[in-house]
Amino acid sequence: MEGEALPDALVISVGCFVDTTFAPPAAVFWASRRHSWYDLAEGIQSLD
Repeated sequence: MEGEALPDALVISVGCFVDTTFAPPAAVFWASRRHSWYDLAEGIQSLD
């Protein structure tokens, strides 16, 4: 996936990997638009 803001960056969603030991996110962008079943863990910054 390519982002318009960072055209030279490659973005890969961590959910594409089977490895369940990935660290949790430090922040969630557009948190108010997340699915109702997606709960934010304690300490994760919520940005909109």
